[in-house]
Amino acid sequence: MKIRLLSILSFISVCTFAQNNDIWTAFYNPDTDDIGFKNSKGEVMIKPRFRGLISARKFDKIIALMDDENFSRVYYMLKNGKTFGKDSTYIFDMTFDCESEGFIRFHDSKTDKVGMFNHEGKIVIPAKYSDLFPVKNGMTIALQGAYKEYWEKHNEHSGCNHWSWVGGKNVLINSKNEILVEDFPEPKSLDLYSSKVAEKPIKDENRINVLGKNGKYYSFVDNEKLFKNFIEKLIKNLNKEYLLKNSYKEIVYWDEEKGWISAPAKDFIEKNYTILSEKLKAYFSKKDYQLSDYTPLTEKIEKEFEHHYNNCGERDINRFPIFNLIISYYEKGKFSHQDHFNFIKTEEGIQFISCTIRNHTLK
Repeated sequence: MKIRLLSILSFISVCTFAQNNDIWTAFYNPDTDDIGFKNSKGEVMIKPRFRGLISARKFDKIIALMDDENFSRVYYMLKNGKTFGKDSTYIFDMTFDCESEGFIRFHDSKTDKVGMFNHEGKIVIPAKYSDLFPVKNGMTIALQGAYKEYWEKHNEHSGCNHWSWVGGKNVLINSKNEILVEDFPEPKSLDLYSSKVAEKPIKDENRINVLGKNGKYYSFVDNEKLFKNFIEKLIKNLNKEYLLKNSYKEIVYWDEEKGWISAPAKDFIEKNYTILSEKLKAYFSKKDYQLSDYTPLTEKIEKEFEHHYNNCGERDINRFPIFNLIISYYEKGKFSHQDHFNFIKTEEGIQFISCTIRNHTLK
């Protein structure tokens, strides 16, 4: 009778999980460092019993886990308690993959190929690709026919397991594994959420166009082109009003006594415009910038951009990149210092959000 009762209680618990669609948040057992999950009401849904390579801070639909009881037992789990994909977890840089739009990658250790599970734990993209990017806007970029080149040049490497992909080609597919574009460019700076499909190439200096398998053109914003055109226009038209128009409501900067602090953009630009203008105009002689996933922000501003991050706390750099404008200075041919202006891409466009200026006190 006791066994039957426990089975019924377990069934009720699983059904309760299945009907709960809110996002669960990770929490730690301070004595063991094991990880568990609570719902939005603060109720414990899974007691702490996981550790290891888990980087997920939130549990939406599907997650990769490692049991504390047996570090070799790794698998995927849904909120209803269903486990699957044992010993097939996708691991990169010593962390498990993170769910993206209800999809998560898996790795077939026998074939060394990568596929994709959906939020029901079903294989929607078979493990036949060298690698896959996370799903963005219902699409993913798949690497075909590549091989791993280990950084150690000998046949037996030292065990550091560092390697790079060599050869192969990128194809754009949807979450049903249907090929959209046969030969896709390097996706580093492309925003898949900006996708447009047209009969002819879209004429836009911020976009690239690629011919699809269906004979139509797929067009995407290239963030590097977007920022290059943005910053050159900003500096050519630079004045207080135009800089304020292209700024976030708060500007973050370094204070020697207080550390990273913020000030209303209007006040900050008014007090510091002379030095900001001087440094920004130096861009035309330096022209050095890079896409980034980090800029120093205050805790308050970080919370305003929570939707820019996935469940593992990783910034969606393709949709919401940070542009780090670097201005380097040299004295007698030797590097002296750098100034940094950081811009963030939001739903409102690219906005100035933080800066670091050496040898000058910002107000």
